[in-house]
Amino acid sequence: MRSYKFSSSSKRMEPIVMIAGDVRGKENVLVRVHDQCFTSEVLGSLRCDCREQLHEFLEIIKETEDGGILIYLQQEGRGIGLSNKIAAYSLQDRGLDTVDANVHLGFKDEQREYSVVPDILNDLEVKSIRLVTNNPFKIRELTNLGVKIHERVPLEIVANSHNDRYLKSKRDRMGHILSPSAIKQSIPFQPMPRFEEPTQAPTQVPSTSSSSSSSSPSLSPASALGTRGGSCLTPPEPSEALPVMAGLDVMVDSKTAITPDLKPPPVPYAFGKETVVDAIAAVSRGEVVVVVDDEDRENEGDLIMSAELATAEAIGFIVRYSSGVICVSLEGSRLDELNLPPMVINNEDPKQTAYSVSVDCKYNTSTGISSADRAMTFRTLANRDYGEESFYRPGHVFPLRYKPGGVLSRAGHTEASLDLTRLAGLSPGGVLAEVVHDDGSMMRLPSLKEFAKQHKLVLTSVQDLIAYRMETELNRD
Repeated sequence: MRSYKFSSSSKRMEPIVMIAGDVRGKENVLVRVHDQCFTSEVLGSLRCDCREQLHEFLEIIKETEDGGILIYLQQEGRGIGLSNKIAAYSLQDRGLDTVDANVHLGFKDEQREYSVVPDILNDLEVKSIRLVTNNPFKIRELTNLGVKIHERVPLEIVANSHNDRYLKSKRDRMGHILSPSAIKQSIPFQPMPRFEEPTQAPTQVPSTSSSSSSSSPSLSPASALGTRGGSCLTPPEPSEALPVMAGLDVMVDSKTAITPDLKPPPVPYAFGKETVVDAIAAVSRGEVVVVVDDEDRENEGDLIMSAELATAEAIGFIVRYSSGVICVSLEGSRLDELNLPPMVINNEDPKQTAYSVSVDCKYNTSTGISSADRAMTFRTLANRDYGEESFYRPGHVFPLRYKPGGVLSRAGHTEASLDLTRLAGLSPGGVLAEVVHDDGSMMRLPSLKEFAKQHKLVLTSVQDLIAYRMETELNRD
């Protein structure tokens, strides 16, 4: 075990690093960067899965011959601190989810930083890692900091009745890569095993004065934890410090996940990989496709096509079978250069759909509402040769701000539509509108399947797109 001191312009912390096996000079070392959760790991809160993830990872690195590293950071409540986290809990009891509660208190939805991690890995002479996480934010942050991530290893805990809502928010609001079975098959609450008072006072660990760049950080005394592989220490037995809730099943086979010759289990497909491949091909040809989301989110389907290839006929079809409100997903950089701010400052949409000011194209259009006019607006928005002077505000087309990272950051139609156009090799911009019945009610999956079959449209899902991107991007060699 090692401890470090770290300070930046925004925070100070003392990371704890637990090491199993000899990792110096190694590549593809199994690593988990775990953020402190005092409420769960010490007080036994059932609102999250942090304690169970920590325990499971310690079990994994204890059992594998190659060992691994746990980097434990003091970033309670996604970086807002313990007192603010407890205040956020109070807001969650009144109906807000974990993201909205933090925002209501004046914080960003994500306040954590990981700039200490490269220093720690360099100090341990680790060349590359296999990152154990479900969080795309963590993957992006570490990649941007120069950490070489060979692959992602998932670590899923089946939800219980107390944290099911929290895990859904992690998936739908923060883009965590969670399989539907982890949430839909939530288990009943099982009581927490009782802590036993220690029969002997624990050995006091002396404080350390080493910094994040130190080549010789202090080690915990061997008598406290036991040694293995020289200065690298094994994690404690779970029964000594980390009792776990009974009845929790882990969704990943840890022995399979840590086998060097195997990739981690992929995110499961809903309708199959071929549906994504077919959807990409259809979008590249300017065709309309149907994309459905999870039944725990909106349980709706959107008609989606490329903004660059929009035609009056295709938009007319979308108008005929949708509510008539048609949006276009665009990157933030494009909206910024067009000077299209958010429609409202305080977004109260439950799904946080990022509407921007509506527009119409000034050229070759009349009132802006016809299918031909809206097709022209879509094509012009997708063409970076046209600037803000090319549009009237407000208008009949509703731009949506795409979240960087796409469906790996937010599992919504906004991100799915643009991801499909990018995968199709087109200008990033996806037209989208919800599919409705003739009476105006929303179509759900059984009707959407019949609709797609009737009109010979490719049907896929946001879940399939997430699985496809995970397979082809994050898990590539």
